Amino acid sequence: MKNLLSQAATLLTVTVVAMLVWLYAEDANIETYTEQSVRVQFVLPAGAEGLITPSEPITVLVDFDGSNGQYQQFDEARDEVFMITLPVDQSLDLQTRDIDIRNQIEQSERLAELGINVKGVTPERISVTYEKYVEVQLPIKIQQETGPIKLAAATFTETEQSPRVRITMLASQAQALGEAYAIARIGEDDVASLDKGISQQLTGVPLILPDAIARLPRSISSVDLLVTVADDRDTVQIDRRPILLSYPPSINERYIIELEESDRFITTFELEGPRDQIALIKEDPASKDVWASVRFSNEEADAAVANGGVISKAVDIIAPRGVVLTSEIVRVAIKVIPRQTPAN
Repeated sequence: MKNLLSQAATLLTVTVVAMLVWLYAEDANIETYTEQSVRVQFVLPAGAEGLITPSEPITVLVDFDGSNGQYQQFDEARDEVFMITLPVDQSLDLQTRDIDIRNQIEQSERLAELGINVKGVTPERISVTYEKYVEVQLPIKIQQETGPIKLAAATFTETEQSPRVRITMLASQAQALGEAYAIARIGEDDVASLDKGISQQLTGVPLILPDAIARLPRSISSVDLLVTVADDRDTVQIDRRPILLSYPPSINERYIIELEESDRFITTFELEGPRDQIALIKEDPASKDVWASVRFSNEEADAAVANGGVISKAVDIIAPRGVVLTSEIVRVAIKVIPRQTPAN
């Protein structure tokens, strides 16, 4: 019985040893593996900023010699992205590098850990472009779109030095900008409620950038401005204007309309309006654009006759648009006399 157990133990030992020898031989058996996919991505060295093209991982095909065990390790690492540091000259804005992919893969620490022998790579070389990021400082211009509201002044709150917008962009974008600038736009709504003739602050006026860089991050997105709304109205004094009576022709068929001698002219009244309109009136004091009128109707004429033949009416001042009477409204007495015979 002991001999039988001893023989069985010996047989088991031999079998295990044989299997281990076979596994070792199988693992040590070198084979060639072709067109095995590897993902690589180009990255910049520390401290460099810019755009690499291609910027996404790309797939290359690798031929290598290795054991079955090495292939298994390679297969497990297949989904990894192997980083290739791109040598760049940071004194240049734009450059293209022809990269020896095989050499870069052979120098990869990760692949070196696997111990495989690289035989070939497809493609062998790849052209990679690097473009540097640069900082651009754009001046800011104030743009007034205030409609009829005129500004006497519009400046930055920091009057000693106009602010600038700093933007980081690709060198080619910066060259294409030329003499570009940002705009701080003042709209009519921004100043409609401001007092005239007083310097006041507008806070948070948005900056508008050229379309090509409108979406890029910028150092500031708004500015504060000091604005003064112009006191663009003026006044003028009119010394004398005749009063014109205005009524329907049918009144003249039944009544005689008369003004008292002292009421035939309106004297010394004041108008206020836009400065340019007032200036025209001042240049021509007898301007036909300003006149006085009294208007009444048939019903008012009949009422006047029924109440003693006199009606009191306010004098209307007719003037260019926007020009208004600022002095006291004048009233005059108008005589309404029935005709004895129809008017010819």
